[in-house]
Amino acid sequence: MVGPRVVAPGEISPREQTARKRYNVRPGLVCLWWISKRANIAYGSEVEADGEYVDTFSVWGDVGITLRSIPAIL
Repeated sequence: MVGPRVVAPGEISPREQTARKRYNVRPGLVCLWWISKRANIAYGSEVEADGEYVDTFSVWGDVGITLRSIPAIL
């Protein structure tokens, strides 16, 4: 349920090491970048947020992202 947005392989430059990290995890319906954008937090690019998600992945982190997505959806 939680993970980076689905991206077509041609959508990202193959030279970007950070961008390729998102292919190491399964895509999800809710991502860290989306929650930050909905909460009006100046986070940076989607690639940076997905890279941070991959680097700091944990089950409890996914639970936190899921809980924070509820108010963002409403």
